[in-house]
Amino acid sequence: MTKTPKKLFLFDCDQTLWKTTKSEYLSRIASKFYVKRGVLIRKSDGVVFYPLKEVKKIFTSINAHGGTVGIVSDNKPEVVISVLKLLDWWKFIDKEAFNVRFWVGPCPKEIMVLEILSKPKFSKLNKKNVYWFDDGDYSKVAKNIGVNFIRVCI
Repeated sequence: MTKTPKKLFLFDCDQTLWKTTKSEYLSRIASKFYVKRGVLIRKSDGVVFYPLKEVKKIFTSINAHGGTVGIVSDNKPEVVISVLKLLDWWKFIDKEAFNVRFWVGPCPKEIMVLEILSKPKFSKLNKKNVYWFDDGDYSKVAKNIGVNFIRVCI
């Protein structure tokens, strides 16, 4: 039997966990990445992504207090996983709360959130204990599905 977490924290990736000077998204170009002096660099074109320094501390605290960290992102999953591993953040992510896929057209992230919540591990979790962080304004759809929304402005 899988234990229901106390709280679930779902994070977008681009412009939420990391920022860039361009209006970029991580998997726009198929590429490997490397870290140099605390920044993430896409090898194929040199685009720089700036991981937020507080993320590891936040993820550690969430896990230490019985919470669960998940990812909801409109990206290619294999790219996000490789970057999360490179940044040493993957170990904090609950794989059942990882819903990343590339959408053609508008991304219905509320559907992605609901897909996570429909899994047995999260089905008994009170939606008032779900916190969704994103740079886009999903406040109305979050309210409609009954979860908390926090808009990230970096």
